[in-house]
Amino acid sequence: MPKAGDLVLAKIIATRRQKHLALANGHKSPLHKDEYVILCYGNRYAPEQYEAHVPERLEPCQIVSVDGIAAKLHSWQRPANSAAEIKPLGLVGDEFGRPLNINDWTGKSNAQKNQLPFTIAVIGMDANSGQTTTSAQLLAGLTRAGLQVGAAKVTASPLQHDNAPASDYSGHDSQAGYGYPRRSPSTRKQQQLGVMLDTLISELCTRDVEAIILEISDCLDGAPESLLASQHVSRHLDAIIVSAAGVQKAKAGIDWLLQKKLPVKAVSGTLSNSPLHVEQARKMIDFPVLDRTALSSPHIVAQIDAAGLCPVNLEQCRDAEPSAVEK
Repeated sequence: MPKAGDLVLAKIIATRRQKHLALANGHKSPLHKDEYVILCYGNRYAPEQYEAHVPERLEPCQIVSVDGIAAKLHSWQRPANSAAEIKPLGLVGDEFGRPLNINDWTGKSNAQKNQLPFTIAVIGMDANSGQTTTSAQLLAGLTRAGLQVGAAKVTASPLQHDNAPASDYSGHDSQAGYGYPRRSPSTRKQQQLGVMLDTLISELCTRDVEAIILEISDCLDGAPESLLASQHVSRHLDAIIVSAAGVQKAKAGIDWLLQKKLPVKAVSGTLSNSPLHVEQARKMIDFPVLDRTALSSPHIVAQIDAAGLCPVNLEQCRDAEPSAVEK
């Protein structure tokens, strides 16, 4: 029976509206009927696209992500025929006949808290809350402040194009996904995500960065709460920016994070695009609301690093021309 994370050899039955797969180097590989491809079984939850899960046997299913995720469609908002149809032929195994699973390549972290750069998490409170844009603009601001910045995205199924904004601002970017059982216990998700987070941070630390941005996706089947409650986050994070589409979601997320004694510093996301939402947030939330201009300004360092942990001249940032940070 297939498991999340297993590699599978499959034949393309119909490409439908899906015309390519994204390669690790960012290039696109065209899909053609009757071709053979190696994919990865995984569960997918994308509110504006599909909900899909790993089938219980090797049966015809779909490619539910351009990054090569194979799963059986359960529900969809896009037309069902937009996903390419495949026929799995067998699991890919090692020389001993054991199925290969992406979790077999999970790295080990050697990073210690006292050795880590200043680390910021951008936490998405709901789908399409603008966390990727928030991360990209934040990366631009820190870079303009003179920092060498690394960015990583923690998600169940990373999308090549979804990480592109961060890549545009910095050469130091990484992303990782993991295959988790659809109804696996939260402790198992916490452990898998924690190891993945450590792996990403360790990888970025090898590149001599001075600050790290971690974008933690909302679409992890409840896993963000599991991860944020773990020792992995409390050990690593210096600041959190909450990304949300609405004020109520932002407030609920902030309240939860503060209960866990996590370092919330600001709010951003798509709610910052609406003057009405910003005004409402000022009344309900005791943290600044940062729009794109504020995030991409070098003054963002002084805004989120009052303790002076970043290796930049904070006084220079404070004394420079005022930014668009919402007070």
